[in-house]
Amino acid sequence: MTDWSKLSDVYGPATGVPILLQRLEYDPDAPVWGELWSRLCHQGSVGEASYAALPHLERLARGWPPLQRTEPLVLAAAIISSAPTAALGSPDDVRGQVEALTPRLLELAEESLAVPGLPEADFIYLLEATRSLMGDHLWGDRLEGLVDGEFDGACPACRRAIRVVMSEHGRYVTIGEWGDDEPREQILAAEELPADGAWMARRAQATAQTGLVELLSYLFGSSSCPYCHAAFELPVALATDPDDPPDRG
Repeated sequence: MTDWSKLSDVYGPATGVPILLQRLEYDPDAPVWGELWSRLCHQGSVGEASYAALPHLERLARGWPPLQRTEPLVLAAAIISSAPTAALGSPDDVRGQVEALTPRLLELAEESLAVPGLPEADFIYLLEATRSLMGDHLWGDRLEGLVDGEFDGACPACRRAIRVVMSEHGRYVTIGEWGDDEPREQILAAEELPADGAWMARRAQATAQTGLVELLSYLFGSSSCPYCHAAFELPVALATDPDDPPDRG
């Protein structure tokens, strides 16, 4: 049994966490997910209780039907992918706590992805969680931008911040603080997806997520910088930090 009184969540003592988890045991629709996210994984911050909650989240996911387990799986994946703070001990200590759970969580996530009927947003969040559990540090963190249709990135050449837009308003790259009058560069869809993109597209096709298949062709496409006009592949721009020094080569 976990002694929650001796653990801390993101905000302090974790005594409220088991109460929230217990409510989900009795009512899968209990409105507690917002508070659980705040306590267990707030903007990438985690606490001791976050890792203690992982077996409970795995048990909830395993006990629920594939179409209803998105929340526990996405939260568990976010906790696992977050960098532990110094107060939690060394990364090796934390890794030892979760390495046995990760394959089980991944199995549940892939099972849910294979079932038709997930809303597109849930499918994207679950696809991101799956990539995260597979060790994909880019799409395991950035794929959710497809839900709102916006990604932040940087030009690989000049390192200035850019925004990638893929929504009903179009598929284009613009400056970081964008508006209707700002310069835009259109995105060209990829003719062939790389291995990670093809993996995601196959899962989307298998469950008739046709809109997502199209979005993925643009997400792995190419464009150019609204500032310096250098051409780039979108995944490279999304993995670029605007604080890095510019490429002078």
